[in-house]
Amino acid sequence: MARILAVDDDPLSRAILTDLLRGMGHSTVVVENGAAALKELQRAPVDLVLSDIVMPGMDGFELAEKLGKLPSPPPMVLLSAGFMGDAEGVARARGLPVRGYLTKPVDARRLGAMVLALSIANALGATAVGAEAPPRGDVLADHVWSYILAGRVAVENGTSNLGLVLRLRGLW
Repeated sequence: MARILAVDDDPLSRAILTDLLRGMGHSTVVVENGAAALKELQRAPVDLVLSDIVMPGMDGFELAEKLGKLPSPPPMVLLSAGFMGDAEGVARARGLPVRGYLTKPVDARRLGAMVLALSIANALGATAVGAEAPPRGDVLADHVWSYILAGRVAVENGTSNLGLVLRLRGLW
Protein backbone atom coordinates (compact mmCIF):
# COMPACT_ATOMS: atom_id res chain seq x y z
CA MET A 1 0.00 0.00 0.00
CA ALA A 2 0.94 3.68 -0.06
CA ARG A 3 3.24 5.64 2.23
CA ILE A 4 1.27 8.79 3.11
CA LEU A 5 2.43 11.96 4.86
CA ALA A 6 -0.33 13.72 6.84
CA VAL A 7 0.27 17.38 7.77
CA ASP A 8 -2.07 19.04 10.25
CA ASP A 9 -1.59 21.37 13.21
CA ASP A 10 -4.54 19.80 15.06
CA PRO A 11 -3.56 16.70 17.09
CA LEU A 12 -7.07 15.20 16.86
CA SER A 13 -7.11 15.56 13.07
CA ARG A 14 -3.68 13.90 12.86
CA ALA A 15 -4.89 11.01 15.02
CA ILE A 16 -8.04 10.55 12.91
CA LEU A 17 -6.07 10.57 9.64
CA THR A 18 -3.57 8.09 11.08
CA ASP A 19 -6.31 5.72 12.22
CA LEU A 20 -8.22 5.93 8.92
CA LEU A 21 -5.17 5.46 6.71
CA ARG A 22 -3.66 2.66 8.76
CA GLY A 23 -7.07 0.97 8.81
CA MET A 24 -6.90 1.01 5.00
CA GLY A 25 -3.49 -0.65 5.12
CA HIS A 26 -1.37 2.42 4.36
CA SER A 27 1.84 3.41 6.07
CA THR A 28 1.50 6.88 7.58
CA VAL A 29 3.83 9.57 8.80
CA VAL A 30 2.24 12.51 10.62
CA VAL A 31 3.71 15.96 11.24
CA GLU A 32 2.26 19.16 12.66
CA ASN A 33 3.40 21.78 10.14
CA GLY A 34 4.80 22.48 6.69
CA ALA A 35 8.40 22.83 7.82
CA ALA A 36 8.29 19.40 9.45
CA ALA A 37 6.70 18.00 6.27
CA LEU A 38 9.57 19.29 4.13
CA LYS A 39 12.09 17.83 6.57
CA GLU A 40 10.31 14.45 6.45
CA LEU A 41 10.32 14.49 2.65
CA GLN A 42 14.09 15.02 2.69
CA ARG A 43 14.38 11.96 4.91
CA ALA A 44 12.22 9.59 2.84
CA PRO A 45 9.87 9.86 -0.16
CA VAL A 46 6.10 9.43 0.14
CA ASP A 47 3.39 8.43 -2.31
CA LEU A 48 0.94 11.12 -1.19
CA VAL A 49 0.79 14.22 1.02
CA LEU A 50 -2.45 15.09 2.82
CA SER A 51 -2.24 18.61 4.22
CA ASP A 52 -4.54 20.93 6.10
CA ILE A 53 -4.89 24.28 4.32
CA VAL A 54 -5.11 26.54 7.36
CA MET A 55 -2.04 26.14 9.57
CA PRO A 56 0.16 28.63 11.41
CA GLY A 57 3.40 29.51 9.68
CA MET A 58 3.27 27.77 6.32
CA ASP A 59 -0.27 27.06 5.07
CA GLY A 60 -1.18 24.16 2.77
CA PHE A 61 -0.84 26.22 -0.41
CA GLU A 62 2.61 27.44 0.61
CA LEU A 63 3.61 23.84 1.29
CA ALA A 64 2.29 22.90 -2.16
CA GLU A 65 4.40 25.69 -3.71
CA LYS A 66 7.52 24.32 -2.00
CA LEU A 67 6.66 20.74 -3.03
CA GLY A 68 6.19 21.95 -6.60
CA LYS A 69 9.83 23.01 -6.69
CA LEU A 70 11.03 19.47 -5.94
CA PRO A 71 12.35 17.46 -8.89
CA SER A 72 9.70 14.79 -8.41
CA PRO A 73 6.97 16.15 -6.10
CA PRO A 74 4.50 13.74 -4.53
CA PRO A 75 0.81 14.35 -5.29
CA MET A 76 -0.98 16.37 -2.63
CA VAL A 77 -4.55 16.55 -1.33
CA LEU A 78 -5.61 19.62 0.64
CA LEU A 79 -7.91 19.32 3.66
CA SER A 80 -10.07 22.02 5.22
CA ALA A 81 -13.22 22.43 7.27
CA GLY A 82 -14.45 25.31 5.13
CA PHE A 83 -12.83 24.88 1.72
CA MET A 84 -14.66 22.99 -1.03
CA GLY A 85 -12.20 23.42 -3.91
CA ASP A 86 -13.64 26.81 -4.92
CA ALA A 87 -12.49 28.59 -8.07
CA GLU A 88 -9.96 30.75 -6.23
CA GLY A 89 -8.36 27.75 -4.51
CA VAL A 90 -8.28 25.72 -7.72
CA ALA A 91 -6.70 28.67 -9.55
CA ARG A 92 -4.12 29.07 -6.77
CA ALA A 93 -3.27 25.37 -7.05
CA ARG A 94 -2.61 25.45 -10.83
CA GLY A 95 0.90 24.33 -11.58
CA LEU A 96 1.28 22.87 -8.10
CA PRO A 97 1.18 19.18 -7.15
CA VAL A 98 -2.35 19.57 -5.66
CA ARG A 99 -4.52 16.76 -7.01
CA GLY A 100 -7.65 17.17 -4.92
CA TYR A 101 -9.49 18.52 -1.91
CA LEU A 102 -11.30 16.89 1.01
CA THR A 103 -13.42 18.58 3.64
CA LYS A 104 -12.96 18.01 7.36
CA PRO A 105 -14.02 16.06 9.23
CA VAL A 106 -12.62 13.57 6.73
CA ASP A 107 -15.06 10.87 5.68
CA ALA A 108 -13.36 7.45 5.49
CA ARG A 109 -15.10 6.52 2.22
CA ARG A 110 -14.14 9.78 0.53
CA LEU A 111 -10.56 9.47 1.79
CA GLY A 112 -10.37 5.89 0.51
CA ALA A 113 -11.84 6.98 -2.84
CA MET A 114 -9.32 9.82 -3.12
CA VAL A 115 -6.34 7.55 -2.39
CA LEU A 116 -7.71 5.01 -4.89
CA ALA A 117 -8.36 7.74 -7.47
CA LEU A 118 -4.84 9.09 -7.17
CA SER A 119 -3.40 5.58 -7.51
CA ILE A 120 -5.38 5.11 -10.73
CA ALA A 121 -4.50 8.61 -11.96
CA ASN A 122 -0.80 7.94 -11.35
CA ALA A 123 -1.11 4.67 -13.25
CA LEU A 124 -2.68 6.59 -16.16
CA GLY A 125 0.09 9.19 -16.00
CA ALA A 126 -2.38 11.98 -15.20
CA THR A 127 -1.22 15.30 -13.80
CA ALA A 128 -4.39 17.41 -13.75
CA VAL A 129 -5.52 19.64 -10.90
CA GLY A 130 -9.01 19.32 -9.43
CA ALA A 131 -11.54 17.79 -11.78
CA GLU A 132 -9.77 18.89 -14.96
CA ALA A 133 -9.01 16.06 -17.36
CA PRO A 134 -5.39 15.29 -18.32
CA PRO A 135 -4.34 16.32 -21.83
CA ARG A 136 -4.38 12.79 -23.25
CA GLY A 137 -6.74 13.16 -26.21
CA ASP A 138 -8.46 9.99 -24.96
CA VAL A 139 -12.15 10.73 -24.39
CA LEU A 140 -12.69 7.63 -22.25
CA ALA A 141 -9.69 8.41 -20.05
CA ASP A 142 -10.89 12.00 -19.73
CA HIS A 143 -14.36 10.82 -18.72
CA VAL A 144 -13.01 8.33 -16.16
CA TRP A 145 -10.60 10.98 -14.83
CA SER A 146 -13.43 13.46 -14.31
CA TYR A 147 -15.39 10.92 -12.26
CA ILE A 148 -12.35 9.90 -10.27
CA LEU A 149 -11.34 13.40 -9.20
CA ALA A 150 -14.91 14.44 -8.54
CA GLY A 151 -14.88 11.76 -5.83
CA ARG A 152 -17.32 9.51 -7.66
CA VAL A 153 -15.24 6.36 -7.36
CA ALA A 154 -17.52 4.90 -4.72
CA VAL A 155 -15.91 2.99 -1.90
CA GLU A 156 -18.77 1.43 -0.02
CA ASN A 157 -18.87 -1.56 2.29
CA GLY A 158 -15.21 -2.29 1.63
CA THR A 159 -15.61 -2.51 -2.16
CA SER A 160 -14.81 -0.08 -4.94
CA ASN A 161 -15.35 0.64 -8.62
CA LEU A 162 -11.72 -0.22 -9.37
CA GLY A 163 -12.77 -3.22 -11.48
CA LEU A 164 -15.10 -1.04 -13.56
CA VAL A 165 -12.43 1.60 -14.13
CA LEU A 166 -9.87 -1.03 -15.14
CA ARG A 167 -12.39 -2.68 -17.50
CA LEU A 168 -13.15 0.71 -19.09
CA ARG A 169 -9.42 1.22 -19.68
CA GLY A 170 -9.04 -2.32 -21.02
CA LEU A 171 -6.61 -3.21 -18.22
CA TRP A 172 -8.68 -6.04 -16.76
